Amino acid sequence: MHWYDSATFWTAAGVAVAFVTLVVIYRVAAPARPLVYGMPVVTPLLSDARAGIKVLHEDKPLTSPHVVELHLGLNGRSDIRSADFDEGQPLVLDVGAHIVTVIESSSSPPSLSVPRAVAAGTALAVGPGLISRGQRLTFTLLADGADVRLSCRSHIADARLMRQGVVTLNSSLLRVRPVFWTCAAIMLLGNIAGDFALARNAIVTFVLIPLITIAPFALLFAMMARAVVLARRESRA
Repeated sequence: MHWYDSATFWTAAGVAVAFVTLVVIYRVAAPARPLVYGMPVVTPLLSDARAGIKVLHEDKPLTSPHVVELHLGLNGRSDIRSADFDEGQPLVLDVGAHIVTVIESSSSPPSLSVPRAVAAGTALAVGPGLISRGQRLTFTLLADGADVRLSCRSHIADARLMRQGVVTLNSSLLRVRPVFWTCAAIMLLGNIAGDFALARNAIVTFVLIPLITIAPFALLFAMMARAVVLARRESRA
């Protein structure tokens, strides 16, 4: 019997082709370097109930002071380096209110350095500088203005901006990543086990193959479909 007559060979070939196809689809769909930004903390220091109280900064009164906390994180597969900033232009986080001062800048993990951050007007300019894969940056600001709203502009090559707390297709695909690799591994092992059982005319084949090969794919595609639905629902809101 020739090698191309072997059921084992064609089973393995089919698994390999399916696996490579899924990897390519996932790599194309998921952004290489997603930058997640957000403003989870906006704390006003004055209110109408505190009439007569003033907040001063360097002896200058503030009309509507807020303590603002900005988050910036890199969830991608590679670091962002200084050379990735187009023409040396920084990433800009605009809070819509005059930034009085940068109170604190920190990194998680703390062993990684924080890129240079400079406040000018309503914007905080971050970089150029190294932002490592998995790094989370936190900037605590004192801002003066009633209308505090966050926007972000980036000139970083191969980076996709994602708003923290906002569901998008790409952010949902990132959550599917562990399920994707788990399903791929189960599919591979399931086909090997199924072929082994089939070669011995085992009754368990009729249960083993659908359960181990079809079920993971059904789960994966269900999660991807849910990601698309959530992204569309969020875009309409």
